Formats: sequence, C-alpha cells, structure tokens
Amino acid sequence: MKKNYLLILILIFTSIILPTTAFAENQNSNSVIPVKNAKQIDYAQLLINQNIDQLLQTVDDYKSRNPEATEDEILIFFENQILENSKQLETSSNNITSRSITNIDYTKFLPTTTSELGPTEKSVFNSDPLKGAMALCDAQYAIDATIASWSNSNGYHNDNADAFRHSLWNALMSKHCGTSYAERFANAHETDNPNNDKLERDMDINNNSVGRNLGISKPYNYPNGMAIVNAITTDVLLSVKSGMMKRYVGGDIGTLTYLVNTNSNDTPATTNIASNVFYQVYVDGRWLPNVTNLNDYAGIYGRPIQCIYANGDKSQIRYRVHLKGGNWLSWVTQRQDYAGIYGRNIDGLQVESLDSSRYAKYRVYVGGRWLSWVNDLSDYAGIYGNNIEGIQMELINK
Repeated sequence: MKKNYLLILILIFTSIILPTTAFAENQNSNSVIPVKNAKQIDYAQLLINQNIDQLLQTVDDYKSRNPEATEDEILIFFENQILENSKQLETSSNNITSRSITNIDYTKFLPTTTSELGPTEKSVFNSDPLKGAMALCDAQYAIDATIASWSNSNGYHNDNADAFRHSLWNALMSKHCGTSYAERFANAHETDNPNNDKLERDMDINNNSVGRNLGISKPYNYPNGMAIVNAITTDVLLSVKSGMMKRYVGGDIGTLTYLVNTNSNDTPATTNIASNVFYQVYVDGRWLPNVTNLNDYAGIYGRPIQCIYANGDKSQIRYRVHLKGGNWLSWVTQRQDYAGIYGRNIDGLQVESLDSSRYAKYRVYVGGRWLSWVNDLSDYAGIYGNNIEGIQMELINK
C-alpha cells in the first residue's frame, strides 16, 4: 500500500482538495450531474472491501477532466463511486468484522481502513467520506514514517515516536482536509480508544493539536506533492526533537506519572544517572536540537551527518569523527569546538569518557539499521564509506 499511498499524496497535495459533498459524471460528456442521496448512507461500511487508493485516483482523474467541478460535485462523485463499487462487489454486512482493541499493536495503531473505525470515527468519516479516505491514507503514511524514523525501544507507545506519529497524522490531515475536520477525526479516534488512560489521552490530544497547527503554519508551496509531504514530515520530526510535543515514557526517563516535553531529561527519583551527556549534530546545513542521553537520537534518518557537538555534565568527554573518503580529525574535548567539517559527511565516530569512574557508550545508524554499541575506545562506531545518519550516546558508571 505504501507505494500507492505515496502516489495518492502527490496527487492530493498537487491540487489540494477541501470537499464537503461530491458528484456524478455523465458517461457521454465531461458535464457534472449532482446527485443527492435521500437517506444517510454508511460509507465507511461500504468501503471496507474497496480500494481507497484507487477511488482517490478516480477523483483526481475526474478533476482533470472537469477542472470547473465544485467541491460539492467532487464529493457527490466520490460517494457515488463508492455506491457503484459496492453494488458490483455485492458486499454483505454479514462479512464485516469490527476491530478488536483488546490487544493493541501501537506500532500501527491509527485507523488506516474503515474496518478499524469505531462508532464515533465512523460518524465523522460518513459526514465527508472523501476527507475521511484521505485521513486514513494520512494515518498509513504517519505509521510508515514512524517506523522508518524511530527504533521500537518502547513499543512506539507514549514516547517520542508516539508523539511523532500522532502529530504527523494531524499535520497532514489539517493540510488538505482542513483543521476542523482533522480535529473532529482525531478527537473521535481518542473517544473510540477506551484503552487510553487520562495521561495517555492528554498526551495524544496535545500532540494532535500541535501537529494540526504545524500543518497549517506554513504555505508549503512546492512544485510537487511529495515535496510537501517531506517538508511537513521534517518539520514535525524537528518539532519533536526540539520539545514541542509531550511524552511520559522513554529510555532515558523510564515511565513518569506526568507529561514532559519530548526533549526533557526528567527522570524518576529512583533512577541513578551516572552523568548526563548532551549532543547535537549538523545535518542539511543546520544544527539540530540537543539530545540528552537516550531520550532521542541525534540526526534524521536518510540525511548524512557532517558534524557533532557534545559535552557531559558530571564527567567530561572527548570525541572525534572520521570523514567519508578521508581521515580521522583531531580530538575535541567537551564543547571547546565541534568535530567535523561543514560539507563533509562522516562515516566513523569515537567517544571517550575522561572520568576514570565512567565510560562512554555510543552507537550510530548506518544503512538503515543501528550498529552495535561501542564502549569508549574499544572500537569505533560506523562503517568506512557509509554515511552516519543517527547517533546515540550515554555515560555509564563502571
């Protein structure tokens, strides 16, 4: 579905749709014949066995043939396509199974098909099935982007990855479904998820809201739809890293009983931190926000790192990088300088604690995977000739 979904996003964002009703097409011409349905129809139910990607493609094809079609006519067309396909498929309600939320896989828990919709979500979906279909596609993209951008250290649940997933979904929805519809759909999702406790619900609602604001805060005027999607994804990722969202679970903070910013290093009172280490990297011509210990990773998957800037608080560290196609650069202690050269990608990293009671533990992300942890100078992190795209480090008591 991912390949098809990316195509749909390109089409959607190239000519953004903000529909409220839709249209039927005269088979013998390009004229538009609005058709009003006399009774409330459960489009979500009818769509369960239909291909949403293909339906959205027919909408784009119709728009190309009918550039003057109104938003109402577009929605009527989409609704009638659902009805026509339903008749052809002879879908029976006896074949429909409702979703089970007893054991939720939070790796992918956003509604991506109509069979996964709860009663409140279904009501919002049926109020405008064209926007609803796009919201489901946005959910699938947010899930894929989360898996591609974050490691599954906490089950993608109540941590930074969770914050990213919800915020990105809402940012995309608000961009082309409108903020009002995006908010209704997201709130319905929270209502239909009774497994959420209050803290989790408050976290999701906050991150949903931040995402919607991000989705409409910039014009994102790019020549093609996928460039818009990539720009929104990057903005949401950087917002998580800079602490704009909320979480209460993380490898660095354990599980808290209150919400903290996604860049917070709050820790439970029982946690014994040897020494905090703060680090940031230079990517795509800019310094990314600081990361503390393992509360996140420094970098952006798919983007080569060129420099690193780091320090410990209770213990000093020194570090150096290896230039791709070049040599090891000089050691840097704390933040006396940064390690690296602007414009040159790195493929190796070494970090050492200067405190004899502690050692540095670090790893890098290369070629789509995290490499093994390295302790102090027992080895170097990286693979010569391969760009480093992510870094994690911490200081451990010996």
